[in-house]
Amino acid sequence: MLFLMVISLKFIIYSILFYIQYTNAFVESINTPCITQVEAISDNMLLSKNMEKFFNYITKEYCYSELPNRKSEIYGINISDDCYVYSKQKYIHLYNHTISRCGQCIEIIGPSLIPYKCMIAGWFTYNGSIIDDNILNNIILVNDIVAKKLVSEKEESGFQIAMSYSSCNYVILPSLLVIRSNSTTLTVLVYNTNERLYSISNGVWSSVIDKDGYFYIDPPIDGFYERLVVSSIERRTIVFNKVTSQSGKVYHPISQFSKVKENKNCCFIPSKIIFNNAINYSSLNSGFKYLVSSFIITKNLVINDKIKVTQGIISTQSISLPLNGKRNGIVIQYPTSVQVTKHFKETVIHINSTSLVVKAVYLAQLNLVSQNDSSLSHILLDLNENCKFLIEKTFSSQYNLRIGLNQTIKGFFNSLIIDFETSDSSIQITFAESIERNERSMVGCTIDSFDCNNTECSISNDKDCYQYCGSCMPGFHCTSSGFCEISTSIPSSSFSHVHLLVLFLILFLFI
Repeated sequence: MLFLMVISLKFIIYSILFYIQYTNAFVESINTPCITQVEAISDNMLLSKNMEKFFNYITKEYCYSELPNRKSEIYGINISDDCYVYSKQKYIHLYNHTISRCGQCIEIIGPSLIPYKCMIAGWFTYNGSIIDDNILNNIILVNDIVAKKLVSEKEESGFQIAMSYSSCNYVILPSLLVIRSNSTTLTVLVYNTNERLYSISNGVWSSVIDKDGYFYIDPPIDGFYERLVVSSIERRTIVFNKVTSQSGKVYHPISQFSKVKENKNCCFIPSKIIFNNAINYSSLNSGFKYLVSSFIITKNLVINDKIKVTQGIISTQSISLPLNGKRNGIVIQYPTSVQVTKHFKETVIHINSTSLVVKAVYLAQLNLVSQNDSSLSHILLDLNENCKFLIEKTFSSQYNLRIGLNQTIKGFFNSLIIDFETSDSSIQITFAESIERNERSMVGCTIDSFDCNNTECSISNDKDCYQYCGSCMPGFHCTSSGFCEISTSIPSSSFSHVHLLVLFLILFLFI
């Protein structure tokens, strides 16, 4: 009798603690920071010649490697929604736990301006020395099916996307599979959940998911667990009933996780700054900065022309462009083909020159043919000369060029070409920037905001670059460094009359 009373008391205490923790940590909405400078690379792009320095040194590794029929069982892989992050991004680092990202979805939006969700199905490692972690952390690999939804088919190498965490939108029930079973441990895999998993519990004990994506729990004493409750990071739960230790058996709950509202404001925005002496140009990531070059023009430009450009010499004050002959061209090229006129209404360029006559301005699509140390050869795949421009001389040797980007010009372009005449042997660009068509209030975040960086709670859950990383228990608040600290006073809303009523009901039912 005494033994039963002790067991009942333990269960009551656990129920109370469980209720307090999960009702107060339960969140209605989460912040999902927008990481604006991410490079996506598709399978076909990896095979292109200008990706050799990357492709030859990477290895893909896969989530759920112990799951039989992984490709058909994992819904995101089955429908070709799979994507792969750099190996240093494969975990979420909480205060005292490292959580696998396997099965987590991210929403990505590229030059097509159509949001699309993909599921993290693995990661890639890089064994070379040319590319550093600052660049690799901002790369994700996608399959060709996903790439076609994000970018122009003209694109032949990596392209810019914006990225944010998001729940998956798959209409499928989660699965729980006992991978292995022995006298001391059950190895359990829970998949197709649409959410980031955190823990599993039977009402007496609770176990956090391992960083390899599996749960390791004690075998059931009575042959099966009546209920196993699986929780997401946001403290949503699903329940699996009557789980035995039989290896290979799959269980399903009666429903999927309930969704959390995501405070999302994420847009694809190409860089508007071409050159500005207030910014350290050399420190910018090469995947998101403009390349400014010059070339000789011998005849009017037409599609399929090959042009050989010489890169400008960059200093803190200007980009100097060497010229050869009277008629030359300036190429301002972005690494990604974008719908230029949807983003920008005008480009403003300040040029130092003793004499400058602009003959034409084009939006163009240039694809790389070959390169050496001093020059690049391109083929001109598309050309539109409907750009109106205005040039005025502001000082004895300075010109201001304003280029209108009319929305009647449709399509994807990666270059602006200026056809001009001058008697100078070189000219200098001292300022160049595009003006956005519509100003946006979106906050652009770095890849650091994709992780919790060993914190235990969210500093801010509704704005800026703070990822949702958990909530504090009643009587505690989240500090500016992301840790729970005891409050000097407990807000009345943190423990309401409803909480008290439920606790009295628990006591009434079990005493």
